Amino acid sequence: MMTENVFGKQLQILLNYLGITGTTFAKRIGIRKYNSIQMYLDGERFPDITTVEKIVLKYNVNLDWLWLGKGEMWQGGQDYFKKRFETWDQPMIKISDKIKAIAAIFECTLSDVSKRTGISKTEVFRMAKDGLTEIKPDHIAKFRIAYPFIPYEWYL
Repeated sequence: MMTENVFGKQLQILLNYLGITGTTFAKRIGIRKYNSIQMYLDGERFPDITTVEKIVLKYNVNLDWLWLGKGEMWQGGQDYFKKRFETWDQPMIKISDKIKAIAAIFECTLSDVSKRTGISKTEVFRMAKDGLTEIKPDHIAKFRIAYPFIPYEWYL
C-alpha cells in the first residue's frame, strides 16, 4: 500500500509560491545535500525534525499545513513575503530604493523581478538606478499583479 506524500505536495506548493528551485531552497535552509529536497518531493524520504523546523521558522509556514496538509499555509495567516514587506526597515523613498527593496524582500534578483512582472530587464535595471522620479502607470499595473499585497500608493 502506497501512502500519500502530503509533505512533498505541500513543499512543492511552497517552492512554487516562493518561485525558487529545490536547490535554491536547500541552500536557503542550510541543507548541504540538495538532492534531499527532490527526494522529499518524490516521497523517497522524509526530512528530520530539524529540517522541518528550519522550514517552519524561515518561511513562517504552519506546521500542520506543511506536514499534514491541514489548516492555513501561514502561521497566524501571515504570508511570508507580506510579513517581510510590512517589517522592512530600510528607507524606500526613491524609486530605485523601492525596486531594490522588492528584490530583497522577495529574495530574488532584478532579472527575477523582470520575469515575474513581465517588464523588460532593461526597464527594471533602469528603475533600480538613481534618477527616476516615477514609475510608469503600466509598470505599476504589472507590479501590482506580480506583488498584489503591495499597495498602489507605495509605488507613487
